[in-house]
Amino acid sequence: MSMILRFIFTVIVLYLIFRVLKRILRSAEKKKNEPLSNACSRTIQGGDLVQDPCCLTYIPEGEAYKASIGGEILYFCSEACFKKYQMERKEKS
Repeated sequence: MSMILRFIFTVIVLYLIFRVLKRILRSAEKKKNEPLSNACSRTIQGGDLVQDPCCLTYIPEGEAYKASIGGEILYFCSEACFKKYQMERKEKS
């Protein structure tokens, strides 16, 4: 009688292990076949990256604050950086 119970218990444990492994493998396979998440697959719609001369941050050209200074077009991450750049430039001259 105890042999039968031990056999049934072993079969149940093996079955549960099989189910857990199957679930793990299935979820790993789904993740492999899924498209990238929204954060990773999002495209930047600003075009090329340009560097802000004030804070040295790279920003998409389409989202940059543009200013023509000394015949050259400069790109800033914000109007605040543009104003800071102007102030620093005035102090240097």
